[in-house]
Amino acid sequence: MAANISKIVQTAVRVIFCVCSLQPGVSRAEDLSRIDAEARLPDAVVQALQRELKVLGSCNLTLAVTKQIQTKPRNSLTFVVRTEQSRSFTCIDAGRFFNRIEPIDDPQSPGALRQTMEMAFNGHIVDVGFRRGDQPLAVTRYHLENLRDETADRNKFSFPYLDAIGMSVPATISEWHPSFLESTVLSGIRDGKILEVQEADGFIRVKLSVPDRTILVAKKRDLTQVAQQFPSGTPPDTIKSAAAEIERLREMTPVRQVQFELDPKFNYAVRRREERTHAGDLLQTMECEDLREFPQQKIWLPEHCVIRVFASLASLSNFSKDARSTEDIRLQEVSFEKRRDVSFELGYGGGTVLAERNLPETDGQPSSRVRIIPETTVEKVSKLGKGVSRWWPGVGIAILLLSAGCAGWWVRRRK
Repeated sequence: MAANISKIVQTAVRVIFCVCSLQPGVSRAEDLSRIDAEARLPDAVVQALQRELKVLGSCNLTLAVTKQIQTKPRNSLTFVVRTEQSRSFTCIDAGRFFNRIEPIDDPQSPGALRQTMEMAFNGHIVDVGFRRGDQPLAVTRYHLENLRDETADRNKFSFPYLDAIGMSVPATISEWHPSFLESTVLSGIRDGKILEVQEADGFIRVKLSVPDRTILVAKKRDLTQVAQQFPSGTPPDTIKSAAAEIERLREMTPVRQVQFELDPKFNYAVRRREERTHAGDLLQTMECEDLREFPQQKIWLPEHCVIRVFASLASLSNFSKDARSTEDIRLQEVSFEKRRDVSFELGYGGGTVLAERNLPETDGQPSSRVRIIPETTVEKVSKLGKGVSRWWPGVGIAILLLSAGCAGWWVRRRK
């Protein structure tokens, strides 16, 4: 098991380092009052976006995802395209959240490194977990009431379908709170400013200037602490390069331009989104097609979304005129009923590596601990209903940053 833990840690530290800002939650009442005062959107648009937000506050989504990524093998001058396929399930239930990604094995790539991933939020704790084949599941649990772990906010979650349809979910651990789901358009108006609202080509085009989280968090980083984020034995050049990347980001203007195209024919559903740096470099585009009406809920949802990324979003570099990655998302099932078979706290079985962070402090007890669940432990299972086996996880994760001797974990999936 010690060898397995070592392999997990080694895999985690290879994940590209992502940074994200830490922003306190804002009450929904504050959100709407500021939107009404500042938005300058037509009332019909604001009402439609608010309705969609309310409806999606209790929903279940099953997706099929195909992602193509351009990679350049070591010592090679040419790029190759790697294809990844997965099934995804998301459940949002009145301030609670569960997401699972089940990779689909590629028969042409036997032995490929495939991880199943899962994330859950029950209103008080955030659980993140994964397993590889028959290897026991590893879980990291964050107790939000006592959150003081700065490493938590260097992890990044990603929910591509929600991104594409104009819904935002917290990107980092500290941002999770019962009112976590937001309309990206309305929250963008709240946190930034409107540059343009106009009718064009049959759409309502909304252009915003919003804070760039990647740059803002870089400006807050303590460069003297960068070395502590790497395991002992990391080459000095690697650490120096990471510090240089942070310094480069800190020199950039911390603003991003985001443009949405809302379709009046489909109750102002988001049809296209484009993001650029303050300097105008294209970061990514999102397109929504084949919209399906849900008459009772009075909303439309796309059955097909395509996300194209033209740069390294973690470092705001390596810009390309061609997409560096393309994510094709198909909506397979959607419902708005409560799923009583879904648990919002991850179960774990014997042999699982469990890392608990930010425990309530008591005399003689550490605020964080890591332990291996005994093999004889009766397993607590996350029940996910028909067609969903135990522990089929979801959302971008690499795991386990451990204090007290182990190296820790990063959460990441998409970029």
